[in-house]
Amino acid sequence: MTVFRVLMAHNRYKAPGGEDNSTHEEVGLLRSAGHSVDLWEVSNDQIPESGSIATALNAIWSASATRELRRRLNAQRYDLLHVQNAFPLLSPAILFDAARQGIATVQHLRNYRHLCVNAGFFRAGAICKSCAKAVWPWRGIVHKCYRGSRLASVVPATTVALHKALGTYTNRVDAFIAISDHVRAAHIDGGFPADRIHKRYSAFAPGRQVPFTKRRREIFCAARFVPEKGVDRLIRAWRCRPRNARLTVAGSGPMQTQLRQLADGDPSIEFAGQLSSEESLDRMANAMAVVNCSVWEEPFGRTPVEAFSCGVPAIVSNAGGLAESVAHGRNGLIVKPGDEQQLDDALTRILTEDGLAAALGDEALRTHREKFHPKTILAQTEQIYARALARQRGRSNSQMELVKCPDSVS
Repeated sequence: MTVFRVLMAHNRYKAPGGEDNSTHEEVGLLRSAGHSVDLWEVSNDQIPESGSIATALNAIWSASATRELRRRLNAQRYDLLHVQNAFPLLSPAILFDAARQGIATVQHLRNYRHLCVNAGFFRAGAICKSCAKAVWPWRGIVHKCYRGSRLASVVPATTVALHKALGTYTNRVDAFIAISDHVRAAHIDGGFPADRIHKRYSAFAPGRQVPFTKRRREIFCAARFVPEKGVDRLIRAWRCRPRNARLTVAGSGPMQTQLRQLADGDPSIEFAGQLSSEESLDRMANAMAVVNCSVWEEPFGRTPVEAFSCGVPAIVSNAGGLAESVAHGRNGLIVKPGDEQQLDDALTRILTEDGLAAALGDEALRTHREKFHPKTILAQTEQIYARALARQRGRSNSQMELVKCPDSVS
């Protein structure tokens, strides 16, 4: 077996999220298989110490991160650098420099950061791809797409433009890992090299299976309380008719007051607050189904697959990569994004059709075993690493030939 020596780089956001969980799970999975993995992790909690100007410059090209990269490469021999998220403290400069230092490079594609100023293809309550193919994403600045500020939007816009111009992604990255077919297609459409973008889902360990006869009559939703997550539509759909069940909504965010007002004291709706990963999984395992009714193009749906690992079906909107894991009528139900009538119908079917939730749950568990089990994802990761190393060696050999035979270059 080939043992890979990996430097895994990740910039954590202030609010913990799926990217952080997936990164740590991936490190553990690779280590458990005997690979040598060092995690180089920074956090946005450091930003106040740096100051806004320094942070802006770091996001575009971080000299401090490249210095730290070189220190690590001098101290330890690695086969490849695997970047999970570089924004804003590490910057794509570490990919550029790692390639120059002669190690293979892998970039995870977990969102649309390299194509869109706000990384979400979502603006003013609607899907927006105005900048996806732009050399200079100036529209994202005009529309204040990053944090509602033109000045703040200059930073991610400049980062996108600079690294397109430098060819950081087209020339310096040996392999990309896209978390869904949808994310892969979006980046190919945006000009990324198709032959180097590999679809590979995240790994999900088997969860706890609770017999359906012992589960609560509960539908579970975990989401940020922001417009693109569609939780307001879920609450309205739930209230279309009396339910002999409970809707549990976990999470927090700027829409919290608005959502509570929509629930208007309905005793069948529970706001569970911000749950830990363990608490969320426990609620899923005991539910009849989970629901994710996003209206934006989700890169991928982590919550549905977590539910699948527990043998729980999912109700999802056909938004981006969210529904890739769901086969309508087999392991879950798919609805049109924003369609409250279809959402109402799906909720009603789960709660009233005898045996439906149990049958969907059995198939959901099979889906997890076939597509998302850690052993499957590990084998795919090792294949991608091998391809990245092969390309890096080919790139190095080509450079050596150019040095040997400069007259052959026209």
